[in-house]
Amino acid sequence: MQSDTQSITVAVEPKVLFEFLADPMNLPRWAGGLCSSVSAEGSEWTAITELGPVGLRCVKNAELGVIDYHISPPLPIKIAVYSRVIANGNGAEYVFTQFRPAFLPVKIFAKQVESLKEGLQVLKRDMESQ
Repeated sequence: MQSDTQSITVAVEPKVLFEFLADPMNLPRWAGGLCSSVSAEGSEWTAITELGPVGLRCVKNAELGVIDYHISPPLPIKIAVYSRVIANGNGAEYVFTQFRPAFLPVKIFAKQVESLKEGLQVLKRDMESQ
């Protein structure tokens, strides 16, 4: 399965970066190319993506820096993307891995990879300007 892993160094404390990323409502702020909005109804989250609305579940562990997003498109399949916040000197490293499911066209995955690259730059700029 094709995959893409990207990382970025952010000059903020790992805890600060983790808390921001662990809130799914912040996804559109830095990953606008991957989802345009996120809403919650009770414990159910929905993200609006290029492919339409998808279910979203965020599995997080602050001690390990784990923030994994489990996505349920309107198909009988599930997709997961994995990310970690890791201490890096006085700052943090954010590592994000995504896989291309067999049903997703290569062109759309390539667009997602490019969107993530841009989103990580937005994340860095916004977090470091606070």
